[in-house]
Amino acid sequence: MKTLEIRKTKLFIIVLLTALLSNTLFAQSTFSVLVEELKSGVKEMYVLNLIKGIESDNAGLKKSCIYFAGLYEIKSTVDALVKQLQVVEDPDTRILIVLSLYRIGDKEGINAVEQLVKNDESPKVKKMSTAILNHFKIDATDKNVKISEK
Repeated sequence: MKTLEIRKTKLFIIVLLTALLSNTLFAQSTFSVLVEELKSGVKEMYVLNLIKGIESDNAGLKKSCIYFAGLYEIKSTVDALVKQLQVVEDPDTRILIVLSLYRIGDKEGINAVEQLVKNDESPKVKKMSTAILNHFKIDATDKNVKISEK
């Protein structure tokens, strides 16, 4: 009798441990999926905030966001950077935008820099943009990247 009770107790403990272990593994996999979804949503939110900063009237915030967009090569900021390249009056900020577009390396951004070289009124912006564009072309040749000829 006692051996039967001991066997039942052991079986109950094994079933209980198996259930707990499988529940824990399921919870961990669900948790990791949830964490990845949250990270993805947070990244999206960060990029949207970065774009808002690029479009901001606050010069310091604008420059910081432009810098970080280039530093982290965030391609989804290219449209905002190109738009700002056309409306920003400060030459230093335009040069910073050109540098960020160079770092990102997106074709649309490089085309905007080419247009800036042709059309900008500031000699400082033209000179720096030309140097950055030439450096990009050298890098592009090394990496076999094609850019548009306009």
